[in-house]
Amino acid sequence: MAQPSNFLGINTGTDAERATIVAPGGIAFVLAYITDTGRLWFFDGVTTGGIELALMSDIASATAILKTASFSVAVANKVYHCDAASGAITATLPAAPSQWDQYAFIDSTGHAGSNNITVALNGKNFQGGSTNPVIAIAYGMLKVLFNGTQWVQAP
Repeated sequence: MAQPSNFLGINTGTDAERATIVAPGGIAFVLAYITDTGRLWFFDGVTTGGIELALMSDIASATAILKTASFSVAVANKVYHCDAASGAITATLPAAPSQWDQYAFIDSTGHAGSNNITVALNGKNFQGGSTNPVIAIAYGMLKVLFNGTQWVQAP
């Protein structure tokens, strides 16, 4: 790999070069774009070959799900893109969630203003109350987190 081009330790190189490097150019903390694989790696000065960083394209296919009708959520830590063009959608949360489970619901198509997206609490409270939260504005979003006792809105 070439010497880092600036103080931040940003570098480029090939995958063959990356595999044997610990501290590119003698700098412990370096981000490197691997030109032949299109991947981003972080070098911490300890791990030989660096640490591969996830790209948004890696995460989206594993965590984002499109829904066009009412559904029950299953696996935790998912993002549900809701397309309410054909009618209102109800997303039912699990009856027995684990502490720190979280879900995000997004009106991806802008129809929630006319066809609401309701998040059914399934027996648990939401921020101290039993009223199901509703996304009722176009392109609205709600992210909920189970704190062990109730659902709360997460940032």
